[in-house]
Amino acid sequence: MQEMIKKSTLLTISFYIMAGIIFSNINGLVYAMYGIVAPFSIFILISSLIITFYLFRYGKITLPHHFFNMAIVGYLLIAGISWCFFSHLHFRDVPYYRVFRKQIPAILLVYAFYKYTLYEGERNGLNNVLAFITVFMFLVTMTIPFGELIGLKNVIEYKATTRESGVFSNPNKAGAHINYNLALVLFFILNSRRWSWVFIGMLPLVLYSTVVTFSKSAMVSALLIVLVFLFINLRGFYRLGGRRRKKLSFFLAMILVAGAASGPIIVNFIQTLNKHQLARILQVGQIMSGQIDENTTTHRSTLWGEGLEIIKNFPITGHGFGSFSKLPEGRLNVHNTYLMVLGEAGIFPFIALMIFVLMLYYRCLFWIKDPNYQFLALAICIITTVQVYGAANGGIKTSETLGMTGILFAILHLMKGKVVRSRKTKRGFLFLPFPSKRK
Repeated sequence: MQEMIKKSTLLTISFYIMAGIIFSNINGLVYAMYGIVAPFSIFILISSLIITFYLFRYGKITLPHHFFNMAIVGYLLIAGISWCFFSHLHFRDVPYYRVFRKQIPAILLVYAFYKYTLYEGERNGLNNVLAFITVFMFLVTMTIPFGELIGLKNVIEYKATTRESGVFSNPNKAGAHINYNLALVLFFILNSRRWSWVFIGMLPLVLYSTVVTFSKSAMVSALLIVLVFLFINLRGFYRLGGRRRKKLSFFLAMILVAGAASGPIIVNFIQTLNKHQLARILQVGQIMSGQIDENTTTHRSTLWGEGLEIIKNFPITGHGFGSFSKLPEGRLNVHNTYLMVLGEAGIFPFIALMIFVLMLYYRCLFWIKDPNYQFLALAICIITTVQVYGAANGGIKTSETLGMTGILFAILHLMKGKVVRSRKTKRGFLFLPFPSKRK
């Protein structure tokens, strides 16, 4: 018994240290303030190795997980070999070491998050681990709209002076963090037994945080997440159970009242925006209407076109590791993870990545029967594959996205064919689980 308690406690501590460092972006904050690169990464590595060591034989990894691993391994191997032959064609200031250092831990991070979430979910249910992550991410999210109030602007030099990003290096990374938090907050509005009102109170602050980043990818994804939440839960209304149906009905009524009452506040907010900020919000509407061009994408579509032209030269082998981190003549990176994998490692890792993405959507849509869990899985999937992979170069390198991918794998595994019924769950202090008594 004592040995089992020690093991479960060690695993819990390891996971929350790892999750705390990643979701707080403390590495990025220290780098921005003092120029020290990844000072806390050693603790992430130790924590993930402890989880992997104890839970290596606990549960099996799923087919999408296998294809994700194939994409990462293929990317590293083929892009590494191609680099030996084509690196002389790259822009000379490509940050090879930094790109390589971020990519290497990808498989281990996803594995550790998946194994612990699966382990904790089977012992005490998913609510414990998801609630802790939600509250912790919310506290970090609040550094975005209130960064000036807490003095962040005195210690961090931001490149985008008219856009907020809190402890994050740029507003797009902040936007991904906010939207993961938004998905979890919406999930707990229905799934929390006693604290739904707290999560309802969090919602406007999280949405406001998304807006003040003025990240178009973040705002488009946030709109999609809210629409998916309403569509899936209304479609599966009678499968939610009595308690969650009442909460959804109350929440919809609150939206109508708040929408009617907040009109003057929204008008006043819009009047305070400068031309650059207002233009970005208007471009979100253009993107949602299907207008994708260099104006609405801030020249990303131009970079994608350049990337595709370069890919045509070596579509099978790619151009080598790091080549799409800076396009020729020192241009920006390609700002698209799919094109990065295809351009650097060729067609085979790209096919594995696309199979992984398609299998995620298939399992989110057809494996999960509980509407609220289906929404959460699909929301994480949209943020990862559309917002992060579609508009950023480092989708398969970003620690936060890798962690959420591992959590998504666990949700798909645990919730296959299940519908949640109202029942009391055993909770520990501040959402931390009590050690399990099961052997």
